[in-house]
Amino acid sequence: MNETICISSIVSLHMENNCSLGSEEEDAIRFVKSLLHRSLWVQVDNTRWIHGDFVCLDHLKNLILENSFEVACEDIPRGRDDERRQRLDCCIIPGEKVRRILMEKSS
Repeated sequence: MNETICISSIVSLHMENNCSLGSEEEDAIRFVKSLLHRSLWVQVDNTRWIHGDFVCLDHLKNLILENSFEVACEDIPRGRDDERRQRLDCCIIPGEKVRRILMEKSS
């Protein structure tokens, strides 16, 4: 499974519906957290990656609100940052797919 999920689209989904931070967003964050398993890494800025197992819900919420990270379902590739970014950017899940996943989850 080589996928990157753009977490900010989950927040955008709720902001579009004028939802403040509430139970729906908490559910979305928990849903994202449930995607974090042993083969998953979280990019928290341009240089730092955190193993999914070590990301707590509060930390995840802060990163989401800052729109400042991506999640990669693969080992972090070695090499230059631009090569890493190019490899990740080509497999971002569009917001529409995230929306569909969340809608399926809630139904």
